[in-house]
Amino acid sequence: MTVQHISGITTACPVANPDRHGMTHIPVAAAARRTCRAPAATDFFTASLPTDLYSFCMAKRHDMTPDKYPGDAEVLCDICQLFGERGWCRATSGNFSVRIDDTHCLITQSGREKSKLTPDDLMICDFHGQAIDAQQRPSAETPIHTCLYKLDAGIGAVLHTHSVAATVLSRAMGEDFELTGFEMQKALRATSSHEAVLTIRNFDNDQDMVALAARIGKAWTGGLLNVPGFLIKGHGLYAWGKDAAEARRHVEGFEFLFECLWQELLAGQP
Repeated sequence: MTVQHISGITTACPVANPDRHGMTHIPVAAAARRTCRAPAATDFFTASLPTDLYSFCMAKRHDMTPDKYPGDAEVLCDICQLFGERGWCRATSGNFSVRIDDTHCLITQSGREKSKLTPDDLMICDFHGQAIDAQQRPSAETPIHTCLYKLDAGIGAVLHTHSVAATVLSRAMGEDFELTGFEMQKALRATSSHEAVLTIRNFDNDQDMVALAARIGKAWTGGLLNVPGFLIKGHGLYAWGKDAAEARRHVEGFEFLFECLWQELLAGQP
């Protein structure tokens, strides 16, 4: 790792140590991350970069394509196909992503059929929601994914489903509701007993995803998200995990619990 001093700012330039995918990137301070986008007239730091370093960063950025991450792409496609077959993301709904480094995620493109998803239906965007390939369009809900990645560096995957049970339950519940007494609660990280009382946050829907992401961030920092998932009213479930496997387990656990709770409500149980 080579340290460079640029315009009074010390940055680490990873020219020697590639990540686990064989890619080099700049995962440090926000100032260093900004070197990997086009300079704006008001951007003193980026505008003052030496041409060779800026070119290096841009070359690495444009070298980021889904086929450089075959393992992540395969896992994401497998999950999408499975959830699609279960009817949890009908009519091209839902969106799924995995973190690939400190500033980028691999995410499903907008409008793709999840039950038949292939690596060609994936794309890479940064945590500002900008596509690496300008010809590709990420989901409108990308700001929620990137918000979660920025809130917690331990989140490695974010999965969003539109199941019938989660959707109708969200419409029937208030701002939050509790789950307890189900053995399946133990599918969720840090829950070890059916006796635990889990509080599920249930956000109002909003077509302004940046505003919705801001509300999610506020709830997170306020300590209101104590389980690895939440609902959006009339919309569906968001769940996450340290990796795609854990995120998948969380989705499956939540979906089971929501189906049980909805059936209890239909049966008139308190």
